[in-house]
Amino acid sequence: MNKRKITKVSSGLILKDDFNNSFNPLWDFFPNNMKRVLFAKDSILLLPEKDSPMEMIIPVPNNGEFVMQTELIYKPTAPNEFAGCLIKSITDNKVECEISYNPDETEQYKFIKISCNSSYIINLRASKDGEIWDDLGNTKFFDGNYIGYFINGEKSGLAIKECTKESWNQLFFQ
Repeated sequence: MNKRKITKVSSGLILKDDFNNSFNPLWDFFPNNMKRVLFAKDSILLLPEKDSPMEMIIPVPNNGEFVMQTELIYKPTAPNEFAGCLIKSITDNKVECEISYNPDETEQYKFIKISCNSSYIINLRASKDGEIWDDLGNTKFFDGNYIGYFINGEKSGLAIKECTKESWNQLFFQ
């Protein structure tokens, strides 16, 4: 696994949502069950429900190029619990970067960064501290229309502390 430091060159802010008792109206929830969405002091919490995955998604920028960075708090307690970030098409194809149960893991990733360039290459990175990033992999994905979060399980909720989307060409990976 490669570790890289990411330096911001200039601002290309598309969206910033800190979920402080509200959220951008562009977010969609599937299923649309707002009883499974709670606001905490500095985050939004997606609640699990047995046999009912949930997604919270927002459209990607028109040109398809972006970097999304987010801070998540998720502590799965069983092998069938997982949550994380996703890129999804209108045909339900998707790429997921998930946090899942691992009894040997002492510290989970808290930060996830997803980037998509003009060649439709999706890069996934994760960090435990927000400073040093591990490359998790990449793939080509032509029809990503939405980006967001998902949760699947029955006990552990997913807390989303912040979401920032920026233009792809504004970040430099070292």
